[in-house]
Amino acid sequence: MKNTLIAVFTLVAYLPLHAQYYYKDIIGTREMNQMIKLYLDNKVSVVEATGFDGDGVKNSDFSETHNFFKDRNLLKMSNRNKTSITNQYYRFDGNGSVSSISDTSSAGISTTTYSYDSKNNPVLIINTVTDAEDSIYANEVHQWFYDAEGRPVRMLRILNNVDTTDVRFTLDDKGNVAEELPFIKKISRDKTYYYYDSKNRLTDIVRFNVKARRLLPDYMFEYSEKNQVVQKITTISTIGLGYLIWRYVFDERGLKTKEATFNRDKQMTGKIEYRYQLQL
Repeated sequence: MKNTLIAVFTLVAYLPLHAQYYYKDIIGTREMNQMIKLYLDNKVSVVEATGFDGDGVKNSDFSETHNFFKDRNLLKMSNRNKTSITNQYYRFDGNGSVSSISDTSSAGISTTTYSYDSKNNPVLIINTVTDAEDSIYANEVHQWFYDAEGRPVRMLRILNNVDTTDVRFTLDDKGNVAEELPFIKKISRDKTYYYYDSKNRLTDIVRFNVKARRLLPDYMFEYSEKNQVVQKITTISTIGLGYLIWRYVFDERGLKTKEATFNRDKQMTGKIEYRYQLQL
């Protein structure tokens, strides 16, 4: 799921710029659907997020609220960061799978729609972007292909119905996606590598780092006994080779209660705490 809480830490510019399509489209969609299922199972109606700086002082410029409407198959996320206000509308089907996301702000509207196969794998993800005056329009299509066992083998990324990137995937001996290789006009680009632990949980996403001149991870993940991601490390695009640590805390229901960021010196740079209101 798109992390709307990054804004409180002004970290957008630091996240990896190279697309990992399998991670973004397949794993990201799966995480969105898991969150929606958690909200359904726990009868969540409202989520309130409060931000704090590295010293634990409340950030009065930030607020975020999730309003969950089960009867309308809708999740609305409202985010305020200083004077910027955005609203995201997540619509989901009867299975609890997201069918569309609309992201609105003063700058424009972004809409993403999702289609699934019989195994609930995303087969078509379409994103369109327009500005407030409809003077700018962009369209991006991701068309996914799977083998007979439902494992991704290929994806076509089509920009504005013209430019196409052909992304091919190779699987390891356990059926996990191990390599992602995009081709543009039959010329191969940077390869992305995916690594897993003994439980087939994704642990590292790796690519060749031009600055370091060697393979380095863009993401690293650690898990709880309940298979929840409790730590994520991301590289940051600064002059040096730095990274950012995200840590997550969950309650006994599986709902996230806190997330915090730390720099490479393991000093906290900010945190967000969540409170839940349940339907009666």
